Amino acid sequence: MKINSKRVESASAALVEDIYATALGDQPWEPVLHGIRQLTGARLVSLMTLDGTGLPMMQKIASDDVGWADELRQSYNAEFHGHDPTGQVVANWAAGRWYDDREWNLPEKRTRSVFHQEFFPPRDAGYWEGTFLHRTETLGHFLSLVGRGGRQDEVRSYRDQIAGIQAHLGRAIRMQARLDELQGQVAQGEAALDALTAPLFLLDEQRRLLRTNAAARALMAREPALRFVQGCFAPAGSLDPASWQAACERGVVVIPCKAPGTRPLVLTLIPVPAQASLARDRQRPLTLMLGSGARSATERQRHLCVIYGLTAAEAAICIQLCDEGLSPQACADVRQVLIGTIRSQIKSIYFKTGVTRLPELVRLVASL
Repeated sequence: MKINSKRVESASAALVEDIYATALGDQPWEPVLHGIRQLTGARLVSLMTLDGTGLPMMQKIASDDVGWADELRQSYNAEFHGHDPTGQVVANWAAGRWYDDREWNLPEKRTRSVFHQEFFPPRDAGYWEGTFLHRTETLGHFLSLVGRGGRQDEVRSYRDQIAGIQAHLGRAIRMQARLDELQGQVAQGEAALDALTAPLFLLDEQRRLLRTNAAARALMAREPALRFVQGCFAPAGSLDPASWQAACERGVVVIPCKAPGTRPLVLTLIPVPAQASLARDRQRPLTLMLGSGARSATERQRHLCVIYGLTAAEAAICIQLCDEGLSPQACADVRQVLIGTIRSQIKSIYFKTGVTRLPELVRLVASL
């Protein structure tokens, strides 16, 4: 079949834009697959996954006949994917390698194949081709193009039309996987913050509120003196910049409450080092404002992990050093590790929390 190169080039350029829009989450995969189907003339285009055993599954599909496509996917995923020889062949392939059903499954093999005899003919599907796109730790991704049964399609190959976009497809899948991973990390971070019993407010140098946890939001709802005006911390009586700077130097801000006989609201102010977890990706000075909450060692260890990114072992060592007054050697003895391991962990603790000496670390842990 003669290919119009100008048409392919123009269609490919438009497809590339759609591919990256999909990677960024601006649209689903189906418009991209429909564009590939129109570019190639394939009956059906499918984005497939292969698990660690090479078992393939149809995920996203596009076809000229929705009913036909749905029946094809249902029968494939329910039964025939286990008979499909494709998965075992391409499971360990490098990205970009092309699979042609007719090349890997010669006529004599097709006559003995459950997949080719029972799946293809009743569904007017003659064969398929495709390219391996990308492999993550758990899944492989494969683009398949299904041709209609009949003599005309038996001589067609889609690889020339796909050549210009297959690298973009693989890159888009990698981008999408990375974005999903980052969103998962953000969700885990939010859940960890909400698990803290102490109200937590993250402010920038202009006192703009950047993050809170569930306890902080509950405190804001019940305490009208804890005000934020246009997103900036502005408690009753309002703080001018000089007063705020003085409060940061003291490490505490006191907010008079309006209800008679109610104690003032006391919030601890802690500068956040640039290398701390909460300051990640924010290129400006930050202040952590903490209300009172559970003061147990376990809770403070959780604070150290969530706020500063300490490991569980590093947070436990902080408590042993600062609360229990253990020496590094005593920590090593208690934890049954080498003193060199403890010293390495202490060095990491100092870096993540931004302190340089043990007294500074003691004050930081005490402030939690």
